[in-house]
Amino acid sequence: MPPIHNNNRLWTVVVLENKLFAIPVEYVQTMVTLPDVASIPNAPDHVRGVINLRGAVMSVVDLRVLLGMPSVKMEVENLVEMLNQREKDHIKGSCKNNLNKLSFSRT
Repeated sequence: MPPIHNNNRLWTVVVLENKLFAIPVEYVQTMVTLPDVASIPNAPDHVRGVINLRGAVMSVVDLRVLLGMPSVKMEVENLVEMLNQREKDHIKGSCKNNLNKLSFSRT
């Protein structure tokens, strides 16, 4: 979203979990498509790492984690785990159904 001008102050507005959050533009250095992030050992959870942006080392902060929300990475991992479990359940259910059909067809 573009910056919003209000009370002689510019704000950057972001949407996280369908909620609007405004950050004063002086706290935002840049917003870019996320390149590869190098992790930093022992960094706080909300610090994703650093990137090389036009030759400068820039910190990457995960606002969702900083605001107490689950990270997108965690949500994706949970979704993949749930889908894998559903697939296993579906396969087990299909095998049981097919075995029941086989046992009934013998009589």
